[in-house]
Amino acid sequence: MLVSKVSRWLVHCCMLVLLTLVINCHAAPDPLELVKGVTDRMVEVLVKDRTNIAKDNGYLISKIDQIVLPHFDILAMSRSVVGRQYWEQASEQSRNDFVKVFTKYVENTYSGALKTYNGEEIKFYPMRNNSASRAQVVCDLFMNSGTVRVVYNLYVKSGDWLIYDFSINNVSLVKNYNAQFAGVLRQHGLAGLVEQLKR
Repeated sequence: MLVSKVSRWLVHCCMLVLLTLVINCHAAPDPLELVKGVTDRMVEVLVKDRTNIAKDNGYLISKIDQIVLPHFDILAMSRSVVGRQYWEQASEQSRNDFVKVFTKYVENTYSGALKTYNGEEIKFYPMRNNSASRAQVVCDLFMNSGTVRVVYNLYVKSGDWLIYDFSINNVSLVKNYNAQFAGVLRQHGLAGLVEQLKR
């Protein structure tokens, strides 16, 4: 099953990203302030609701849906993961199905990873070379196993900052998934990939 092939490294990295990407939709400070300001909110959920999270994985997924996913451009990420060629060749139904399945795939990956949170320190750095519509937010996460560099890529869409990709130690999430799915896309197209992800 394709889902089972996601590496432990990627799962752990997803946890790290979620700790720092929950964006307050009622405020519009610069991207750095957005990312920094929401870290405490996610930590609060993980600590305060630890019992509920341990008992019911659906509870954590609901929190991810509520707090995190509205601030990702899932459609843009889906297109990038699939690639222009296969996206344009696919039917509208296949595209819509992929967005739904990919969203659940991300939810399940993240929910498993978040359960491992153990109070890791996060350090943010001043933004450089950003424009009015695109930005990168950089932080280091100090793990027992070493320091992890996380770079968030954001852009402005309809007046809101949205995450369209992020990288862990210079490895892009979008490119990583694209590489994982490439073989299935070549052989079976987007519809075939959707069927594999549903299993």
